[in-house]
Amino acid sequence: SGAGAELWVRGRLGGAEVWRHAWRRGGACGIGELVMGRWEGDGQFYYARILTSHRTGATVLWIDRDPSHRLVSWEHLVTPAGLVCKELVLAPPGAVEWQDLARRSKAVDEIAFLSVSASQWLLGELHVAATAWKPEELRSESDSVRPPTDTAARVVQVLPGPHASIEEASESALFYNADDMLERGLRLKSWPGRQKSEASTRKASQKLQTAAFHSVEGLKQMVRSLMPAGRPSLRLPPHVSEARVLSDLDYLVTTLNVGLLSPEDQEKVVRRYGHFEIFFTDLWDWRAPVDSLQVLYEHWREDPIMQKEAANVFQEGQSWQGSYYCTQGRTKFSLDITAVKVVDGKEQVQADLTFTIAKKGGNVTGIYEVLGQVESSGRSLIFEPIPDSWKEQPKNFVMVGTQGVVSATDDGTLRHVYAGTVPIYGCDSFELFTEAKAEGHPDPSSADHWRNSPFSGALQRLSDTIDMNRHSWRKVLQRLMLEKSQKPNEVAQIFEAARQAGLVSVEFTTGGEEIVLQLKR
Repeated sequence: SGAGAELWVRGRLGGAEVWRHAWRRGGACGIGELVMGRWEGDGQFYYARILTSHRTGATVLWIDRDPSHRLVSWEHLVTPAGLVCKELVLAPPGAVEWQDLARRSKAVDEIAFLSVSASQWLLGELHVAATAWKPEELRSESDSVRPPTDTAARVVQVLPGPHASIEEASESALFYNADDMLERGLRLKSWPGRQKSEASTRKASQKLQTAAFHSVEGLKQMVRSLMPAGRPSLRLPPHVSEARVLSDLDYLVTTLNVGLLSPEDQEKVVRRYGHFEIFFTDLWDWRAPVDSLQVLYEHWREDPIMQKEAANVFQEGQSWQGSYYCTQGRTKFSLDITAVKVVDGKEQVQADLTFTIAKKGGNVTGIYEVLGQVESSGRSLIFEPIPDSWKEQPKNFVMVGTQGVVSATDDGTLRHVYAGTVPIYGCDSFELFTEAKAEGHPDPSSADHWRNSPFSGALQRLSDTIDMNRHSWRKVLQRLMLEKSQKPNEVAQIFEAARQAGLVSVEFTTGGEEIVLQLKR
């Protein structure tokens, strides 16, 4: 998540992460810092903490834990003092060699240090302050309110700046006791509303805002790279053991399984996140303590050998065939490459996207143009629809892009696969393959090697379980969509009641495309 040496520091309490920080040159709008970001749902600015920094923006954790629209550009992030992060991030770094990594706002019982670069780090001094704090006695045994278990639970942190200050008092960060605040009648001042942009006045679309920096398909390809099968593989760093990788992967895969929940809780989770990729990203970014996987993922993304699988794969005139999943089920679609050129050192690919849906009255086909750029880091490729590029537009359909990872297959056919997610609510994963260039004859010795390895065998089973978890999610989503479609329409109920009362009659023209209402008195 950014060039140069970096050290991640994360504090946890009872296995749950409560704060994070990262050391890197510059430090402005850094990981773990409190910022105000524009939420694309309504164009307003809300408090958030930076989880991961990227070249053009950051992945944030909204203070209210909303899982949507968490990828925000630097120009739409500001510090509590009102400084735009874009100007601070692009400023030249200072000559700081050492930095205090402490976070003093929350109590923790675990601190994790993660090094995601090849640089060597020296941990000089680590000072830990611990307090044996005992809650005051309850005033009454009948009082049902229990005292907090964390000393920070009864403290309000007030940060500097115009957006969170108590009256006219604080010029620096202060801590106020919550009870004292209530007794003195102190309140947090609200900040003035910011001017809405033109985009914020529009209704939020059904399109998802997901990050290409990490994805379900990216995780599966990283796991695949750890299993040698006659191709270059990713080696574990010295400080990461096979047992730790399997333990973290098992934890993540188990947490992704909504099938372990009750039917009521399954529906709550699917309704909250809406898309399996959003659910995965929330766990990966914040909720799941999988340090070894995140370190390995960064190594895999930036490994030049791993990046070669996506080099010079796309060619003009090439056809990629496959399918994607939406609520209507598995749908056939293809990409026909129309142009490939290099822009700023990166491959830019233009293609015709064709989808075909089988229906009782005949197949429904749509064709439009998409444009994407192959990123070497993580072999990611995001295709965005080209506006007004419909070549064949069926009724009630919209253009949507794809977000995925380009990889080689292991079946000996010299094919490539482009797989990932369709970023729109109601849709799911996709897979596209090039045509085979050779008969499938993989090296049997290499195949036996990884199949007979306990580590590789366990990785393969866990990777397969991710697909099973996605299938479980899909079943719950389809059940919810079916229930929604079967609910009686309120407008239809009103018309039926009016018809039975003799107040209205309804006539349909041929084909059911026009409704004529005749009102009676």
